[in-house]
Amino acid sequence: MGRKKLSFADYAWLRMDEPNNLMVITGLMTFDTPLDYERLRATIETSLLRFKRFHQRIAPPRPPFMRPYWEDDPNFDMDDHLVRVELPEPGNQQALQDLISSLMSGRLEYDHPLWKFYLVDNYGTGSALISRCITASQMGSP
Repeated sequence: MGRKKLSFADYAWLRMDEPNNLMVITGLMTFDTPLDYERLRATIETSLLRFKRFHQRIAPPRPPFMRPYWEDDPNFDMDDHLVRVELPEPGNQQALQDLISSLMSGRLEYDHPLWKFYLVDNYGTGSALISRCITASQMGSP
């Protein structure tokens, strides 16, 4: 795919992203039984990573007053985008809410593709999966 200008919608969304106004979309799925990390990783690799957008980061424009570009991340590493975390005891809803609150206050790194999944072990009898992304295009519109 190489370099492609951000859509106007993504550019507007990106320009609103500030340290005190994070424009990160956060999602949560909970499961009654534990998810297998390797199976989740394989599912992400075959389902999401087949779309080049998930391998791309946002590059600054040249000249600076133009729209930024999507460009391939030469250092793409799946380990930067799928993180396994252990929910502290008692592994209940409050502990999960505290974790999500902590994650939601952090920015995604612009030198990598702007998406991340957190596999949360020890949520009740199962797992939780937290997803974070910064633009609609990053989540599937090529």
